[in-house]
Amino acid sequence: MSARDIAILARHLIINHPKILEIESQTEFTFNGITQKNRNPLLGTIPGADGLKTGWTNEAGYCLVGTAKKDNMRLISVVMKTSDEAERLNASRELLNYGFRNYEIAEVLQKGESVGEIDVKNGKELFLPLITKDSAKLIVEKKKIDAIEKHLVLDEEIITAPVSKNQKVGKLEIRLDGELLDYVEVVTSKGVEKAGFFELLWRGIIDFFKSLF
Repeated sequence: MSARDIAILARHLIINHPKILEIESQTEFTFNGITQKNRNPLLGTIPGADGLKTGWTNEAGYCLVGTAKKDNMRLISVVMKTSDEAERLNASRELLNYGFRNYEIAEVLQKGESVGEIDVKNGKELFLPLITKDSAKLIVEKKKIDAIEKHLVLDEEIITAPVSKNQKVGKLEIRLDGELLDYVEVVTSKGVEKAGFFELLWRGIIDFFKSLF
């Protein structure tokens, strides 16, 4: 199993069984009268460290899956095949310190943020403003936050009235260095009723004369 696979497994464990951190963050734990010292060397040496698991095997060497939370951002480090406990601690500490120093949680999009408009066919209004359905927060390298790109991808270029409020019309892709990081659904900011017969007829006449010039 790769370090990435282990990190994904640790993330799943933390999200679905958060009580494990209540146990793993303790420097010692007593059960049935037996006290067990916590062998995690990150506790007390990295601010916010609260887990997760140490280990050793002949094949993998000294290992440590560490995790810490700072400024509402949680990082997970995975260190394998180190030669001793000191090297294991130093490598884990370097990984977590590097992460907290160089990355941050960025609110890339806010819920209800305006992202453009779409043409409306046969509507009382000819176009409709679009907004994001949800917000988007990502852990991003600090120096690359300004390089994040947002691309509006519509299901159709034109929608036909009647249109309801919060109707899904596409998505807004969040990309960095050409890689898709995330996306949020894009919806209509309000509803639009279908135009009446005479209004549509009058528009058709106007469009006809415009086409002559």
